[in-house]
Amino acid sequence: LNVDLESKRLELLKEAVPGLSRVVVLANPANPLNRVNLDIARRSGEKLGVTIEVVEAKNAADIDGALAQIRKSRPDAVLLASDILLLTRRKEIADFMAAQRIPAIYPFREYAGVGGLFIYGANISVLFERAADYLDRLLKGEKVGNLPVQQASAFELIVNNRTASALGLTVPRAVLLRADDVIE
Repeated sequence: LNVDLESKRLELLKEAVPGLSRVVVLANPANPLNRVNLDIARRSGEKLGVTIEVVEAKNAADIDGALAQIRKSRPDAVLLASDILLLTRRKEIADFMAAQRIPAIYPFREYAGVGGLFIYGANISVLFERAADYLDRLLKGEKVGNLPVQQASAFELIVNNRTASALGLTVPRAVLLRADDVIE
């Protein structure tokens, strides 16, 4: 289900960023999910009239080079792929986007706390709680085959108006009304 979120993230960027035509997707090519996400983003980009460019970082050492590529490319916006590697460098990435005045959309709530502009995705804290419950059940002897497959069913949109103001971006009222949380 997470791969379907790339289309929604791209639609939100298109709605919120005037004149959006070029988006860089920052992704980890070592993550198989990111490869699927990139295909979805490219197809969605075609439908929306948005060119998708990919900048890759497969390890922590690659992130600085990836950010330098983004600086050189000067996209209209950046979409961060769902990846733990990128999440571990969230502050640096969000600070870079702010310094370069590039609107970005992020996959996890944790980016909001470091100044991320838009966040759209499942709350990973809830997902980790579910995983802990599964682990508990397994340790108590329940068989793996008895555990139901679960998918995230609740997604949140967070808008950081403070960051939007710093970027000189006015977030459309329609986006603000759909937001689960607006940081002022």
